[in-house]
Amino acid sequence: ILLGKSKDWSIFTNLTLEKIAQRGLFDHLEGGFFRYCVDQKWNIPHFEKMLYDNAQMISVFSVFDLLNNDIKYEFLVRKTIEYWLELSSKNQQLFPASIDADNKDGEGAYYVFKKSEIEENLSHQEQNYCQSNFNMTQDMLWENTWHMHRIKYENSEIAKKTISKLEKIRKRKSFPAIDNKAICSWNCMMVIGLLDSSIAYKNTGWLDKAENLLDIVLKRFTNNKYQCNRLVYVDNIIDGTLEDYAWVISATIKIGKIKNSSYWFKLSAHWIEATISKFWVKDKSLFKLSSEQTLFKEVFEIEDQVIPSSNSVMASNLHEIYKITYDKSFLKICKDMLSVIGLNAEKSPSNFTNWMLLSRELNSPKKQYILIGFSVEELLELYHQKEPLDDVYLLEKNSDLTIFKEKYKPNKKNIFICNEKFCMPAVLSIKEAVSLEI
Repeated sequence: ILLGKSKDWSIFTNLTLEKIAQRGLFDHLEGGFFRYCVDQKWNIPHFEKMLYDNAQMISVFSVFDLLNNDIKYEFLVRKTIEYWLELSSKNQQLFPASIDADNKDGEGAYYVFKKSEIEENLSHQEQNYCQSNFNMTQDMLWENTWHMHRIKYENSEIAKKTISKLEKIRKRKSFPAIDNKAICSWNCMMVIGLLDSSIAYKNTGWLDKAENLLDIVLKRFTNNKYQCNRLVYVDNIIDGTLEDYAWVISATIKIGKIKNSSYWFKLSAHWIEATISKFWVKDKSLFKLSSEQTLFKEVFEIEDQVIPSSNSVMASNLHEIYKITYDKSFLKICKDMLSVIGLNAEKSPSNFTNWMLLSRELNSPKKQYILIGFSVEELLELYHQKEPLDDVYLLEKNSDLTIFKEKYKPNKKNIFICNEKFCMPAVLSIKEAVSLEI
């Protein structure tokens, strides 16, 4: 979404997200995304739901709406968030790793509707509605069942009645098994998803959920010596890998761009220093995946797959912290990593998309907005007016972090606009700040 602004790219992105939203990848009754589809037309999914997929899809649809100044996918995002929040409420407020594809009746049985179930429980009018709006036609029968699609979202009486009856049919079935282990990195991805949705839809409730989840993650997975664990499951705790450290840092940086900037960025910088100490391999110019000494050889995760590689996430984290601290050692590590990856990315760009995004950010002019005395609601409004790569920070107290030094004045509203070379004199309004060139 962020890599291209051309007309062709925009059409491709819009069409892809429309099909993901309408066809078999999304659970149109309860919310949440399935893992992938097993046919080329995206009709029938593999019915497992993974936390890392769902967290990232919340971000994708939210960022798309933010960039297009729209709320086209707010319903889909809200359904997905509510679905996973319900699961977390039964899992010590942490998000479970996945929901199985199977229940006691077989794969997908919880999600699909038998033809007989539709004919016996729905009126003729409701059955016709299902055919027209949910793709429940004779041609779409799969093993004599229908997997629900949703061509459009509406709030008519017939829509509400039909949905209600479909929900009742589903609730009579046994729910698939839940893998309740809580994985640190995946929970941090959900923190970021909640933050992206709070920005896109100006929803401070989701911001509060994100902050609460991050507090729980830090309490359950980390200690004050900047050590991170990977998972919590039946009281079994396993040491964290680079992936866990990287996503903890990414989540603390992300929330620092919305509230309590000084606190979260200082914490991020401490975690980065700890990660460098634990995982950085200087002669490779990369971070190793594990600090476990019994491994036969060091593993370096560099390719972006269903989850961005832990090294690309760390490189992005280093760049973000450099912009706050102006510590050139962070920038040097980031650039050294990109240099190592360059040839691989040229040969196979689709496997290095997160690296490519970082490269674009490094080479693009951008602004940094530092808001003092403004509310979170006002900050969220600025997110809808700024350029996509510009940064926003909310300074709520004095800070010795380089970019914040000597800027805070209590009981006074100011906005400083900066770049990596200097800051302009403060202005008083968001409208004025957005209009200034630097």
